[in-house]
Amino acid sequence: MIRISKGLGPLKSRWMKLGGKCLIATALVTLVIVVAAHFWPHADTPEAEARRLMQELRRTSRYRRPSRFEQWLVRLRLKEPRKRRSADEVCRDLMAMPPEAMAHVMRVLLEYGENEPISSGLRDVLTERRKGAGAARVAAVHKAITPVLIEGLRDSDSRVRANALGLVQFLDLKSDEVLAALIETITDEDAEVRSKTVQILCMLGLIAQDAAPVLVEVLENGEIESRRDAAFALGHVLPLDAEPPPALLEALQSEDKPLRVKAALSLKRLGRIDEGLPVLTEALRNTDRMMRLHVAIELGSSGGAPPGPGVVSLLTLALKDEYRVVRGAAILGLDNMGAAAKDAVPQLIELLEQRQEHRCAVLDALAQIGSPLERVIPVLVASLGDEDEWVRRSGAQALASMGPAAKDAIPALKEALKDKRQSVRKAAAEALKRIQQEKKQPTSAGSSPRVP
Repeated sequence: MIRISKGLGPLKSRWMKLGGKCLIATALVTLVIVVAAHFWPHADTPEAEARRLMQELRRTSRYRRPSRFEQWLVRLRLKEPRKRRSADEVCRDLMAMPPEAMAHVMRVLLEYGENEPISSGLRDVLTERRKGAGAARVAAVHKAITPVLIEGLRDSDSRVRANALGLVQFLDLKSDEVLAALIETITDEDAEVRSKTVQILCMLGLIAQDAAPVLVEVLENGEIESRRDAAFALGHVLPLDAEPPPALLEALQSEDKPLRVKAALSLKRLGRIDEGLPVLTEALRNTDRMMRLHVAIELGSSGGAPPGPGVVSLLTLALKDEYRVVRGAAILGLDNMGAAAKDAVPQLIELLEQRQEHRCAVLDALAQIGSPLERVIPVLVASLGDEDEWVRRSGAQALASMGPAAKDAIPALKEALKDKRQSVRKAAAEALKRIQQEKKQPTSAGSSPRVP
């Protein structure tokens, strides 16, 4: 055995030398290939370039601060400082890609999900707000990305479909192909996809009225969550003069409270609030404050049929809500209604006296309503003497928005020019200027009210 081991010694030595040479040769070949790949000129495909830029953009949102050791290496000039471009810089490169290459950008977005910097860039490109983006480029980009997003809406992966819905709002949604693909997602198996579809349909309004038959079918036979969404969307996609579907009227008698409320809000948008008035009154008295807030916000929204006495009475009821945010939504809704909300003036004045936190908003709402003047003007004039600077300034701004109709407030506004706060003096001067604008224009700039 000793003689055999001695005979294998030279053989082992030869094999070790040969293995070492092979290892060195392999390392040299690998190094040559890496260096050649780095310096050899090559052209990336548009998709590869889009992916590279998207990866860089994702890294900008996960920036890691250099460790103390890395900072010392940089100070000793043993390592180059880390260079990282901002998200805006990366987006500029993405948006500068040729229109036909934008399809690859959209494929990457469908994979990664919606990205706010990229979405903002797309919005600028597709709405011609980006500097240098003309109508021809916008049309070319639309043509390139539309098939990709339609394909994404019909993808087998629910995550891709949801991402496509987040990006489809940047398209020309009047296109029949896009609307057809969008309508298909109303009955999607994924709840998130269905919810996003309803949001887009509500945003589109009458443009998506072809979706009404599918929504009616969902309202009649769908799951409870889908039925709620369908009931709410019908109020947005149906024309104002359309007869409400029987299924929408039947939903007012449903045992599900949220479904009844959604149906009543849709009828409000269609000008049939009287039929949903008992349901909405009950909702504003519900113990769930989020439901009360949702109803107050929708009642005050500007879409749909012109508001009538029924809407005013409901918002007046919401002014007495114990939840501050609900009261604020009701004030804003009455503000948006303008003169149509004149029956709510007594309740607004009462709220002004009882709730300190709403005084500025109430003053603005009273000015927007504007009538009756004998009730509104004295309240606004009285606010100019309030202890709170913000209230005094809001009162002056409210009088300014009324213009010449607030001429009885001129003496009080002239007195407000002596206020100790410059913001109040400036607002009073602006109000005097607007109120007196119908009078003869001054011959010199010095004749306008002067702010001390």
